[in-house]
This record gives sequence, C-alpha cells and structure tokens, in this order.
Amino acid sequence: QTPAGDEAARLAVKVDGKPLQTFDVTAVEREPQVLEFRTRIAGGKRKLAVSFLNDFYDPQNRNPRQRDRN
Repeated sequence: QTPAGDEAARLAVKVDGKPLQTFDVTAVEREPQVLEFRTRIAGGKRKLAVSFLNDFYDPQNRNPRQRDRN
C-alpha cells in the first residue's frame, strides 16, 4: 500500500506544549513501525500531546486507501 499524499506523515510529541520530538511515519498497513526516543521530564503532573503535523485528505482520489493519510 502506498501512503496517501506525496510525503510521509509527520508526528510530533510534546510535553506541556514544548516540542520534544518529531517523526516521519513510514509504516504501511500490516507493517507497524515503532517510534521511540528518550528524554528527561521533571516530576509532577504533565500534559502529553501526540499529533499529526501534515494532515492529508483527498476525497476524489481513485484509490479509497489513498484518500486520507490519518
């Protein structure tokens, strides 16, 4: 399967609004990809956010699997 769009999905990891790491997600269906990194985070209550940076949606694509990257 070819990923939707002409670039890999980009994923961001943030803690308390501060960007910690970005990843290119190149996994395809049935072939998962492990994304990991190490960092130090101060103790206490924290807000973790993981989000896609470059959404892609093409409802007119002939291939239904290539219409939505996410």
